[in-house]
Amino acid sequence: MRVPADHPAIIMPPPILWVLAVGVGALLQWLIPWRVTGIGWQGIGLVLVAVAFFLSVWALWSLRQAKTPVDPLKTPRAIVTFGPYRYSRNPIYVALILSLPGIGFLTGWLWIALLAVPFWAVLQWGVVRPEEVFLRQKFGNEYERYCARTRRWV
Repeated sequence: MRVPADHPAIIMPPPILWVLAVGVGALLQWLIPWRVTGIGWQGIGLVLVAVAFFLSVWALWSLRQAKTPVDPLKTPRAIVTFGPYRYSRNPIYVALILSLPGIGFLTGWLWIALLAVPFWAVLQWGVVRPEEVFLRQKFGNEYERYCARTRRWV
């Protein structure tokens, strides 16, 4: 008999998905160069990267305060409802998504920016949905109440 895992059945850890997205963007940029240039685009990119960085740090700090792991392949100990988790159930994923157009605009590599959309879709269906199923099973009504008052994304 197989013992169920005490973590969600995600397709792959999100940081690995993110690295793949950046790698595919770089490969596409090399194969089919598609640049966006100008100080305005770089400024937008810098703002997006900065927002993503600070959101990530805030979310990681919140998880640490709650003494629950950031790694979705480890057993969560709590539903975190403070910090950026008051506004989004997935602030680290929001930061990862924002960072792609940020990096793309900052470097001028438009392919990386455009991969934010398929990256979001893979996160939505391959990571977030399985996590939600797992958290509903693990935390029951506590997680349902959190979902009722906090949006999935923003």
